[in-house]
Amino acid sequence: MSYKIQPVSKPVLFGESPLWDNRRQQLVFTNAFGKSVSIFDPLSEEIASKEVKIENEEFPWIVVSMPYSSSTTKFLVALSTGKLVEFDWDLGVTKILYSCENNDNLSFLEDGKCDSQGRYWTGIAKFVDMRMAELDEGKGSIFSLSGNLGYKLAEENYTVPNGLGWNKEGTKLFWNDLTRRVTNVFDFDVQSGQLSNRKILLDYKNNPQLEGSFPDGLCTDVNGNVWIANWKGKSVVKVDGETGTLLDTITLPTTNVTSLCFGGPNYDSMYVTTTSINLDLTTVQGEPDAGKLFRILNPRDNSFKGVQESFFAL
Repeated sequence: MSYKIQPVSKPVLFGESPLWDNRRQQLVFTNAFGKSVSIFDPLSEEIASKEVKIENEEFPWIVVSMPYSSSTTKFLVALSTGKLVEFDWDLGVTKILYSCENNDNLSFLEDGKCDSQGRYWTGIAKFVDMRMAELDEGKGSIFSLSGNLGYKLAEENYTVPNGLGWNKEGTKLFWNDLTRRVTNVFDFDVQSGQLSNRKILLDYKNNPQLEGSFPDGLCTDVNGNVWIANWKGKSVVKVDGETGTLLDTITLPTTNVTSLCFGGPNYDSMYVTTTSINLDLTTVQGEPDAGKLFRILNPRDNSFKGVQESFFAL
């Protein structure tokens, strides 16, 4: 395939969770360790960022900045420590909406997206020892949050539930388990939000070309293929959403690739987030493009296209 790969921004600390807002014609993403909601304007190629703050409360990072369906200036922001808050971009005001159970300070929120009904889906990873970054294997879970702030546990037996996304019809939900290095697929009931028939779509351990890579962010295209950002893998991969067959690989000039989405007026531009620091907060060395936002184009392929994502319906 003839891909055109362009770095289109200055570096940020830790880019994550990109989402194209068709109302703004801009990209919303999270600078996780900068604790900032960020908006990229593809015309000026500038990033505007605002830090999320809560009075008398510290948190290590933020995970997701999800626009409201009813507003382009309000966002559902997931704090790593388990709180979901409303952030008003214009006023700079933060309001706590929901607090997940985190009494032991060993549970952390991971990636999240909204289904076609506006319910927010996210996951929790649990640690045995935070100082040693020792995960509690299989004790993570995924859940949904509706607009009336109703919490619904959906699935257990995850370790680090990370990137997720639905097929075009909304009937299949794909969800990565990062440290187990697998992508799972569920049947998804659009109206009830019920999950069933969990299967492994792709097991990285069975693919030598993915050695050393971890499945991080995820999105889908118009043909039902799954695209996955490879943490520590310098790449994104295209996977058949039915068979799990690895179809294509796009190599990037930076190691820590975190997430991706389709955007642009026709959803034919892929945006990829990366980091300029490692998880231990040390600076990535020898990679001048680390932390930049990348845009990938493939004008010769009309199927290189995504669909509009859903926003949080409060």
